[in-house]
Amino acid sequence: TNRDLMMINHENNVIKYKARNFANNHKQKGDKCEQCNSTENLHFHHTNYEKNEGITLCSKCHFKIHYSI
Repeated sequence: TNRDLMMINHENNVIKYKARNFANNHKQKGDKCEQCNSTENLHFHHTNYEKNEGITLCSKCHFKIHYSI
């Protein structure tokens, strides 16, 4: 039902919010992009929101992953 889909979406958003908050508060970013070795504009890209697992990427590589460029 539509209500079930709304609940699933809400639960996914809560998991993502908690993961982002964890990453921001604990500075899980490494010192360089794991794809191109850039040291500028680093982001933490979650590969698993529930386990707070991820990789460090520069903004360009992060964009490429999300938009398959």
